[in-house]
Parts: sequence; C-alpha cells; structure tokens
Amino acid sequence: MALFQRGFDIEDRIVSKLERYGCTIQKDPKLDHEHKLDFVLIRFPENQAFFALGVQVTTHLDSVDKQEEFLRLNLNSRVTRKSLYLELSPNVDVEAGGGLAVLTVMAQFQLDRTYANERVVAVRIFDDLSHQFYNLAERVKQLHRQAMEQESKTQSATVESITKLREQWVAPRPVPAKPGSPLAPGAAGGRVEAAPGIVEGILVAFLPSKGFGFIETDAQGTFFVYINSIVDTVLRAQLEALPVTSGQANLSLGVSFQDAGKTRPEAKYPEAKNVRRQEQRGAAAG
Repeated sequence: MALFQRGFDIEDRIVSKLERYGCTIQKDPKLDHEHKLDFVLIRFPENQAFFALGVQVTTHLDSVDKQEEFLRLNLNSRVTRKSLYLELSPNVDVEAGGGLAVLTVMAQFQLDRTYANERVVAVRIFDDLSHQFYNLAERVKQLHRQAMEQESKTQSATVESITKLREQWVAPRPVPAKPGSPLAPGAAGGRVEAAPGIVEGILVAFLPSKGFGFIETDAQGTFFVYINSIVDTVLRAQLEALPVTSGQANLSLGVSFQDAGKTRPEAKYPEAKNVRRQEQRGAAAG
C-alpha cells in the first residue's frame, strides 16, 4: 500500500489515475505556487460541462498552517469556481481504490446540491476509503482552540511545578554594608538600586518546546515570560540552546524586567517584558 512509487508524488499518482478514468486535468506550477492548487479538474468523464475545480492534496492531517493558507488564497479566488482541500489518511492506497475514492468525493462536491453555494470545502478520505466533508474555516478555528487548550494545560502543569519551586526558593537578603565600604549606599562603585519601573526576580523555569518560562519575585509573585521578551542576547542564546526535547528546564537565573501586566484576559500571571540578566543591568548602571 505504498503511497509513493518511483519518485512520484501522491498528487502525480492521483492525477494519473483520474486521467485514466477520463478526467481532463490541468497542472501548472503557477497554480501551485500562487494558489496552492496541485491540479485543476476541468471535465469529468462523459460530461462536457466546465467545472474548474481546484484541488490540493495532502497527507499531513490537520495541518492548520496549510489549511489557513489554502482558505486565504482560495476563498475569493477567481481562478476556479470551487476549491477542494483533500486530506488522505496515511494508509490510503491510490492503486487499490484510493484513486476511485478521490474521483467520488470530487464528483460529490461538484454535483451534490448541498455544496452548490460552497466555494471552498475540505474532505478527508480515511484508511477504509470512507470519507467525510467538513467546513474548513470551522476546522481551523477548532484546531486553534485545541492548541490554546493544550497550551493552557501545559501552563497549568508548569504552574504546579513553579509553585513547588517557589515554596523551596527563599529570596537572598542583602547584608548591610559597613559605613565607608565600597558597597555602602552612595559609595562610588556601590550597588545600584533597581530603576523605577524595573522588577527583579529569578528565572526559575523555561520550556524550550513552548518558548516560554516563569520568573519568581520576592514581593510581586510569579511572572510569565516569552522568549521574544528577552532582550539580553546572552540570556536568550542560553535559553535557545536548551534541547527542545528536554521538557521543563529548572533554573535559578537572576533577571530584571518591566512589568507589562496581564496581556490577555485569560492570563493567570502578569507578563515580563525587556528581560535582562541582573548583572548586565548593574554593570551598565555602574
């Protein structure tokens, strides 16, 4: 049940099958490049009516990026009357019924009055050659919701871990410097206090696969931080070097940042912006 044979892509094999069935097919690199259409069906066998059905074939199921792009390019397209986003499950065999299943769904989309006013429709052909049509725009929204729910679950699991880390972490207390010491307040070269609007804390965890982490502060609690909010190039490079497959990395890195507040209605924590290492800010201030 090989989908690929002798270097032919799946769409080439489907086109070959459809032409054997008597379909008239148009292929054009420009259609593929500009409209993400692998081919256009011009005529069905024994039917001289002009259809101009654009088709994209994919074996990457539920690829939201591909779905969004196809929808954007073809929803108001003047290139074809209709466009079909065709998903094939991994074990669909084009040579053993799969090609006929493709012809069936294409004919149904064109001839069934249910889809008479639909310009763009998606369909999935399953391993057993059954199929199901679905609304592509609604599916894109559903996949985005699922991704957000998964991110929320990941954040919740991370929050539990952060809470445990926070219970174990005690913020270091500064030791007062003796009068006249170089570290005494106001002494040349002494420690510079945080600038107004700057918060200091400890970056305690980071998830490389998600690109976000958590900062703990002594007085203001937990902050959420995205990788693109880290402006310190050394710190950012250090975090980007963490293996993506490593899961959550538990850290203890002193940072300073700006409190951006809660940037989303559903956010549990305020967000940290312009994050730097503490020592870098102190060195610059000194």
